[in-house]
Amino acid sequence: MIFVCFGNVPAYLTFTRMAKAVDHLASMLDEEVFVQSGNATYEFHYAKAVPFLCHDDMIRKMQESSVVIVHGGWGSISEASDLGCKIVAIPRLRGKEHNHDQWQLVKALEQSNVLFCCDDEQDLPALVEKARSHDFSPIQYGDASKIINDFIARIK
Repeated sequence: MIFVCFGNVPAYLTFTRMAKAVDHLASMLDEEVFVQSGNATYEFHYAKAVPFLCHDDMIRKMQESSVVIVHGGWGSISEASDLGCKIVAIPRLRGKEHNHDQWQLVKALEQSNVLFCCDDEQDLPALVEKARSHDFSPIQYGDASKIINDFIARIK
């Protein structure tokens, strides 16, 4: 199964670009594509979609997936990475799809080998196939307490 997560942004910030790409991918595969569509208004024809899942169900779906496709939100990406998922992210763009641009975050995480960034929806099928066998790295978290304590020590 491929699990897809749209996150939870207001419906007026439509993400039809990602929905169409995912539905097209589902039409090409024998594998189930399960979508947590959030507030997306697109009507899926090939992928199975539900608006929302409770957190435990979302985690279970991620764990069962061969690949996870996410929007570019930190919560979805960090959850999938912490679970060791193979991730392809389609970042929402500022304006029509989100109130800020997710592209910078997704590109930085791609450079750190955490995920693949899908800049062009036509590339989604190839990136999903590439992700299946790619050895991704986990997110490297910083230590905020060390940074704060070092700062305090310097100003004393």
